[in-house]
Amino acid sequence: MTSSTGYTIQKCILQLVIITAQIVEIAGFV
Repeated sequence: MTSSTGYTIQKCILQLVIITAQIVEIAGFV
């Protein structure tokens, strides 16, 4: 159960990092 929760949290954090990186790239181009 703990492993599943940790995996889900890691997945969410990974998505947030990717989204943030895309926003930074877009802001950089503008």
